[in-house]
Amino acid sequence: MQNNKRFLLSAAWVLSLHILTLLFLSLFRLVEYMALGSMVSDTSASVVPAFIRGIWFDNVIACYISVVPLTLTLLPASVLITCRWMRKTTVWWYGVLGSIAFMASAANIPYFAYFFKNINSSIFEWFGYAGTTAGMVTGEKSYFLYIALFFICTALYIYIMVRLRHWFDRHIAQSGENNSGWHVFIDTFNQAKHAQQSWLRVATTHAMYFFLSAITIALCVFGIRGRTGYNPIKISQAYYCDDAFLNQLGINPAFNLLTSALDDMRKENRDLHLMPYPTAVSLARESLGITGKCDSTHVLRRYIDNSTNTIANNTATAHKKNVVVILIPQFGIK
Repeated sequence: MQNNKRFLLSAAWVLSLHILTLLFLSLFRLVEYMALGSMVSDTSASVVPAFIRGIWFDNVIACYISVVPLTLTLLPASVLITCRWMRKTTVWWYGVLGSIAFMASAANIPYFAYFFKNINSSIFEWFGYAGTTAGMVTGEKSYFLYIALFFICTALYIYIMVRLRHWFDRHIAQSGENNSGWHVFIDTFNQAKHAQQSWLRVATTHAMYFFLSAITIALCVFGIRGRTGYNPIKISQAYYCDDAFLNQLGINPAFNLLTSALDDMRKENRDLHLMPYPTAVSLARESLGITGKCDSTHVLRRYIDNSTNTIANNTATAHKKNVVVILIPQFGIK
């Protein structure tokens, strides 16, 4: 009975941190809605679906954070290995990764107010202008509110985790954690033999613990994927109405930042390594039959002397009309 309690408490420990992370991520979304709610153009649309879908996206990030501590907690607990230092390490793990997710959520509020889109991988380009970026952040006093929000929420998040750890430490210790390790796991079979119980029953119990652990970890991995089907969860899953702000409100900023960075790393989206510019210009001029001095601002310009009906710096006769091609970029939302 004590062994059952120890395993269940270990599972409840990680689950409580997972839920706590979801609550704080939802809190950041609530603050964003309160701060930028004036951007809602479709007053007939309900905001509730945005928060429901937001929990869906938040769960993806929470599962990213939880999958490692969940694995390193449940699998050892299935063979009666539980340690206090493991729970301390779990607090550090959630504290670091959770604070990164909170940072993205806090920064997303002023970012969205300025660009009307969620934070994405384009912010990494700002790192090359660290001084200018820092000046922009510190120069706008309204940003200090969101910086303070990040630090307060992170501090409260860590404080609650520490309090939860103390509670679980106390109750798991009462379930016999001091007797923990492989030798205790083996002793359960010896105890069953002395108590005239079937060792098969003991083995089945631990096999059930291991199976439950594997199922829970698999569900966490599925949470990272976000949905069934060929493709994992996409940004488009957050869209449910005609209002652009409400559609983007449900998207977790850390998720959007992560997916956009992964998209940039795809082979088809990498920067093309083209030939050197002078070589390209020379080849283009040669293929078009342009000779003479090259104008650096108009490398393909031809000089036509209409009085003599010849092309300057070229022996060909100017018997063709000029063709002007105007290229207009298409504007749209990716």
